[in-house]
Amino acid sequence: MNGNDLSESELLQLLADLQELEDRQSREDILTYIVATTDPRKPYSVNWSHRVLASKLNAFVRGEIPYLMVFMPPRHGKSEQVSRALPAYIHGKFPDDEIFAVSYLDSLATEMCIAVQDRMETEAHKRIFPDAQIHQQGVKYTIGTRNSSEHDIKGRLGVYRSAGVGGSFTGKGANWIIIDDPIKGREIADSEAFRERLWNFWKADLFTRLETSLKDGRKGQVLITLTRWHEDDLAGRLLAEMLKDPNAIQWEVVSFPAIKEDDSNPDDPRDIGEALWPEKYNEKHLASIETTIGERDYGSLYQCNPQPKGGISFKNTMFEEAELPPLMTFDYFFCTVDTAYKDKQANDFQCFSWWGSIADELWLVDNIMDKVVALKVEKWARPKIDSWSEQYTFRQIWIEPKGHGIYLNQYWASEGKAIPSEEDMKKFFADRRFDKLERANNVIPHLAHRVVKINKTLTNRKELLKQCYSFPRGKNDDFVDTLVDALKIKYGKSTSLLDSFLS
Repeated sequence: MNGNDLSESELLQLLADLQELEDRQSREDILTYIVATTDPRKPYSVNWSHRVLASKLNAFVRGEIPYLMVFMPPRHGKSEQVSRALPAYIHGKFPDDEIFAVSYLDSLATEMCIAVQDRMETEAHKRIFPDAQIHQQGVKYTIGTRNSSEHDIKGRLGVYRSAGVGGSFTGKGANWIIIDDPIKGREIADSEAFRERLWNFWKADLFTRLETSLKDGRKGQVLITLTRWHEDDLAGRLLAEMLKDPNAIQWEVVSFPAIKEDDSNPDDPRDIGEALWPEKYNEKHLASIETTIGERDYGSLYQCNPQPKGGISFKNTMFEEAELPPLMTFDYFFCTVDTAYKDKQANDFQCFSWWGSIADELWLVDNIMDKVVALKVEKWARPKIDSWSEQYTFRQIWIEPKGHGIYLNQYWASEGKAIPSEEDMKKFFADRRFDKLERANNVIPHLAHRVVKINKTLTNRKELLKQCYSFPRGKNDDFVDTLVDALKIKYGKSTSLLDSFLS
């Protein structure tokens, strides 16, 4: 039997059955829902990455992934799925739930809200989710809301509220929080004050609004999608917390850079060097974009990475992780120290780095770095200080004579440790009149044709190298300070043009 053999009523029934099948699929799969509710005059193009993201969003909606982060390049379909379709889909699945949507400005949050409302106005959405309907625009009513920043579900308890960063959700709760680009751009991201403001907004105003559904016991859930403008952004802080504390929120991360750089993501089937969506942005096109906007912005926007390839000031070609030679083969050892010399410097680390010299090679042989209050530094560092002070041809311990460093120098000198003289320290630390970037730039030329070798057994070596590659824009640079001093000791200080004016 073919279509020509069917009666009109049978044909209509067949079409209705096919439509019902598609609608059932749309209720269970967000990508099918998106395709069904998208204007056919501008159909939604589906790439493999959209299917992977949709599978994660389906798991998110089912509660299997309660905390989700999504990083993808601009114009690659991320916001269409996450910010415009997902809230409408959640309304359909849970019409009694409340949703918060946040972006960097009220105006962008408004655009997102209107986009959600437009999707819910489609005939497809009304057919797929008949219990998740919103009021008509412009109609006045005594119960129910619909405006450019908020709407509720007719006859149900569900509500959608949107606001910019800093907007008030006082007195309100949410089963779902969706954060889309909470930082406007590079200039704002580089502001420590704004990053702190966003962090406090997340902790005090947003996260505390997340609540459990009393109807079925579902816990509140959060999705964050953003451009990684800075390693100390909201995502960076949350991921750092997750790695440090098993009791912190454990996030699932979906990250698809425009060009694949490694095989760390099992959900990414591409070969290294392959574009994410070559039909839209091929490798040549992306290379042109990188040249136009610069390495750093390209890294943030397109590679989902706040650190440019190979580092900013210090490049990855300047370091090599290697097996430590026998200690007796070293010519001498020394120690450089960076102290958070005031107790109020709660975000800074105490960092002690031990270095070894073999001919022209500089080795990082040992390191301890942690957040320790000033009054406890001596007890914390003493075992390493005692051990290395007894090693073969150990030279000096360089601690800037400032704040608590003055006490450490005096105390360890009284014990016979290898502390430089006051005159030597005065000369050595005279370059503190320059800022950290200037001091680093004075010694980086020494690494043009040589590398610093890192003891591969150091458990914190990845964190130490991360500080180097993100300098001077990273959150922490305590190890970098000890590295710069070590390069100065080993190879001598490069001459800065400022020296001739400031000497």
